[in-house]
Amino acid sequence: MVAICSWQTFQRAISTASNKAFQAQSKPPVLRVVMIYYVYYKVLIFLLPEYLINYLSLIIIGVYMYIIPYNISFMRAYLVMLLMTLFKKYLNQLDCFSLVAMFFVFMNPYIIYNLSFVFSYFMYLIIILRRGLWKL
Repeated sequence: MVAICSWQTFQRAISTASNKAFQAQSKPPVLRVVMIYYVYYKVLIFLLPEYLINYLSLIIIGVYMYIIPYNISFMRAYLVMLLMTLFKKYLNQLDCFSLVAMFFVFMNPYIIYNLSFVFSYFMYLIIILRRGLWKL
């Protein structure tokens, strides 16, 4: 009986680990995104002006984000970066952060119960507010 229970537990663990949403490799490390941006920047700096490189890198990172599985913190970082690049004259970082948070909540109100959403947005809010306090 003990061997059957442990075998069933093992099978459940394997089936959970094989679930694509659960795999640790499916989450993109920030280092990979930074490397993509850095390589494209260093290659294209000789061919294009810097503002075009920034827009092109946003498109490339957007395509990369579309290819990989859904990740709340990566999506938040990309959307804030996109808004900051497109509307830097009109919006500050806290405004972009708030718009992205409202967008996620309007798309799925139950996302506020997701720990990844709460931790990601709370930590980013703390970073923004502390940076504002250090400027004083």
